[in-house]
Formats: sequence, C-alpha cells, structure tokens
Amino acid sequence: MVLKVTKILAFQSLSGIYSAREFVWWYNGHPDYSSLKPDLKTSDSAVILGQGNVALDVARILLRPTTELASTDIATHALSALKESSIRKVYLIGRRGPVQAALTAKELREVLGIKNLHIRIKQTDLSVTPADEEEMKTSRARKRIYELLSKAAAAAKTSEADPDQRELHFVFFRQPDQFLESDERKGHVSGVNLQKTILESVGTGKQIAVGTGEFEDLNCSMVLKAIGYKSVPVNGLPFDHKKGGII
Repeated sequence: MVLKVTKILAFQSLSGIYSAREFVWWYNGHPDYSSLKPDLKTSDSAVILGQGNVALDVARILLRPTTELASTDIATHALSALKESSIRKVYLIGRRGPVQAALTAKELREVLGIKNLHIRIKQTDLSVTPADEEEMKTSRARKRIYELLSKAAAAAKTSEADPDQRELHFVFFRQPDQFLESDERKGHVSGVNLQKTILESVGTGKQIAVGTGEFEDLNCSMVLKAIGYKSVPVNGLPFDHKKGGII
C-alpha cells in the first residue's frame, strides 16, 4: 500500500535509495562508506535504474552466492550484510531495448553465469524492428549483446524456476517517473512508478526512448541509481550547463 509519491528529482528525501557509486564503494571497503547500511532485509526485491556495466556489477554482488563472494576481496562488513540479505529478485530497468543496452559482453556473461540464477526477459521485449536491425548491422557489439540476452531468455523459458533460485529481471522500455513511499515505514521507499516507452528514430542508426503515458508500479525496498553522473561547475572555469561539462 502506498501513502504518497515523490517525484524523481526529490528522491533524496526517501531512505532506501542509493547511488550505485555509494554501493560499490561500500562493498569495496571505501572508508567513507563503510558505515552505509543498505536495506537488504525489508523485502525480497531490489531495483537498479540503468543497464550498464556498473548496474550489472551491482546486480552480480546482490545475486552471487556469498560462499563465492567470500573468496574475493569484498569488504568484510559487506559480506556479513549480504549473508543476511533477503534480496532474491533484482530488476534492471532500461529506457530502451536490448539492442541499445549500454553494457559489454564480458560483464553480461559474468552475470549470466551466476550459479542457480533464473533470467527473466519478456519475449515481447526481444522483438526487433528494422531500425534495430540497422543498429546491429553497424555495431557488432550490440548484435552480440542482443544474441546473449536472447539465448538467456530462451534457456530460461525451457526450464522451470526453482523456488530457491534467485532471479534477475531485465526490464526494457521503462523509465522511472516517481518513487513510492511506504505507509508502513514513513520516509522509506517502497517501489518505483515506471512509464512505458517506445523508440523513435532520430537519424540513421539512432533511436531515443519516448514516454507513452502508460504507467506501472514495481515494488521494492531498495533502489540503486546506475544512470551515470553529471559534472558540476568549478569556480573560474567555463562550464557548459547543457552538456554538463567543462568547456
């Protein structure tokens, strides 16, 4: 049950929402973030906004068995917290489709290779348009990513999910519109309101996501933002506010 909604630009007022950078520094042992307390116990679901390599790395940490993480250089405090985690479902949200996913084949293979992990991708999201075909013709990397995702979806379709399996959901054609606040835990996030998108061509080989005005809610107790960073002005240096960088 939802008490109210908080616009994306005002999300900092809700607890349970973190930048991927904070989370990465937390599990890598950065001294400034060792005291971070990510909410890993309230529910079984976490949402990651973004589908790039950083998003995949965060998903891998949340879903990989802790017996395997123990043999890595992960921070001790993070490993202890992950051992107590209730997170079993991770949703990777992307504004565009699988052809446009901004990740690398190497990172994707690592995530798809996690033991006892069920991959979920809607079959309709894997449909390609002539514009998608054109993008894959000009980018071998994009074609390979699409092939890996399609293969993973096909393999998951032929096998039933085990109740003990963890799940990784690739959610395409969705963009965050609002964060939802819990009425049971005031001030804490309880989900994300997503707007469905479609792709529009803006020139040869390029498509952008456009909102359709249709919305849906996705419940979770933790949101991680992995959608890049924007520079801030530095006194005395010329700055392009539109591009978000020093000129």
